[in-house]
Amino acid sequence: MHGKHEAMKPFTDAVMQLTREDGNPFFLINRVRRAIRRSNRRELAHQFMREAVADNFSRVLETCRRYVTIE
Repeated sequence: MHGKHEAMKPFTDAVMQLTREDGNPFFLINRVRRAIRRSNRRELAHQFMREAVADNFSRVLETCRRYVTIE
């Protein structure tokens, strides 16, 4: 049984490091989209873009973490 606070596994196997430039939501969204396109689930790139740009900017990082592992 999974704990209530256990992190969910991202949709893809992509892993990326945050950089200083990632403070800009558009830069982060583009980096995550590219990582997804290189992942085992490249077909999710378009779905990610729709979700990421629809979200409030304060939730962009949360959306990104659903698709890729961010270290």
